[in-house]
Amino acid sequence: MSRSSFLPVCHAASDEVEVVLKDKESLLVGTLEFNNGKCAITLQKDGALKTRRKSDLYGNIEFRQVWSTGALGDEGDYTATLDDGTLKIQIGNEDPVYSTVRASDDFEAAGKEPYRLVIDDDCALSILGEVTDSYDGYSYDVRIWTSVRTWMTNGDVMQKGDIMTGFHYMQSCASSGNQYSYTVPMHTMVTQDCNIIQRTGRDPADFENGGGDVVWKAEIDDDDALPESKNCYVYVDKDFVGAFEGNFIESERDIQHPQRTGRYWRTTKGNWEETQVSDDQGFYQD
Repeated sequence: MSRSSFLPVCHAASDEVEVVLKDKESLLVGTLEFNNGKCAITLQKDGALKTRRKSDLYGNIEFRQVWSTGALGDEGDYTATLDDGTLKIQIGNEDPVYSTVRASDDFEAAGKEPYRLVIDDDCALSILGEVTDSYDGYSYDVRIWTSVRTWMTNGDVMQKGDIMTGFHYMQSCASSGNQYSYTVPMHTMVTQDCNIIQRTGRDPADFENGGGDVVWKAEIDDDDALPESKNCYVYVDKDFVGAFEGNFIESERDIQHPQRTGRYWRTTKGNWEETQVSDDQGFYQD
């Protein structure tokens, strides 16, 4: 069994999940609460789908945004439908304005029916499929997509709003002279203007309203950032991690640069078959 590229969150995520949608089921514009009211999922009239978590901030209980697709178009009667393992947002029978991208890992990508869109205790969304182990005959759930991941492999994609989370490992010296180590959570996100930033913070909700300290940002001139009306995605090429303009097309997953056009940022060239967030310098090749 291969290592999972897609995990829910970096801090002790619960294995307990609640089903949001089964295959062919839809969400309508509005808000639904899950996990005993701890999590909320909202589909807005502009097509934006977002998850929020109820948090206690200095004695004030409020919902904080964890993840969002951002606005997707003019106002209308959008639906978010789980269709054959892909979450699609669209109006009526029009072409989808948003579709999730399945994991590239062979084991995860092999996930089949029954498909379910689920939300975990940290309010991260995942799409589950099922695989049957050829050795013991047992069936297992695998995450074929998630809004918050800890690992990406060659061919994986992050879209606007998606988050990759990890740790910054630090050492400090106590007054006794003894050294001790500790970790600081880090989260790298594709922003709505297609910049890529990394912040410190307990969890992805710290992105809301600029929470947490920015410790890394892709070296993109402000003039080069794309307007929110344009789409973009981060793609793991085996030679680099790059940001590309436009919509990701599943049938073109194996196309590498320079055939994959529209690139406006990339990491240094190297072995990027696998990548994660480590330290405070953005993507890390492993």
